[in-house]
Amino acid sequence: MIKNPITLFEGSSKMCCLFLFFGIFDFMKNIFSTALVGITLILTGTVNAQEIQEKKKINWVDIETAQELNKKEPRKFIIDVYTNWCGWCKKMDAGAFSHPVIVDYINTNFYAVKLNAESKDEIIFKGVTYKNPNPEKSRPTHELASIAAVNGRLAYPTIVYIDENLDLLSQVPGFMDAKGIEPVLHFFAEEVYKSTSYEDFSAGYKGVIE
Repeated sequence: MIKNPITLFEGSSKMCCLFLFFGIFDFMKNIFSTALVGITLILTGTVNAQEIQEKKKINWVDIETAQELNKKEPRKFIIDVYTNWCGWCKKMDAGAFSHPVIVDYINTNFYAVKLNAESKDEIIFKGVTYKNPNPEKSRPTHELASIAAVNGRLAYPTIVYIDENLDLLSQVPGFMDAKGIEPVLHFFAEEVYKSTSYEDFSAGYKGVIE
């Protein structure tokens, strides 16, 4: 017995609606899943990038530790002479000394030393003990801070470069950004200073920092 055609059509319409509904549902589910995966990847990539950035830090040590390390693996020293109240010192820490290119280059080629010019601790350098003669005073200057003096005057920050024999190469007073300090680091680490003036070197230097 053949059913009423109208009844057949109505049944077919209901089935089509169901198929359409489930088809749309599956489609939307797939879109949502794809979007969720994409967001997860973006967030994961962001976190990983932040972790990598956080790992890039200069391996700062005190000058006595650097001397011990130098006995096993000679390197040049870069000494950041600073004070706790020096705003430009903090700015250089946050800028040049946090730039990944600078961090990598210093960690590879130098022993990086932090020297508080107002430290109250005794410090041994090249077998000589240096002290702070007036530790009770406000902003007292440590004896070893004289290593950063240019023409008898101290400025903060001053970056001091010494060679593997602990002999002074140069003092560079004042704030520098990453682009500014990049050629200076290469000039001393690669011993260009032995044959060329810094003026001539820097005039033709092509760095990687924009």
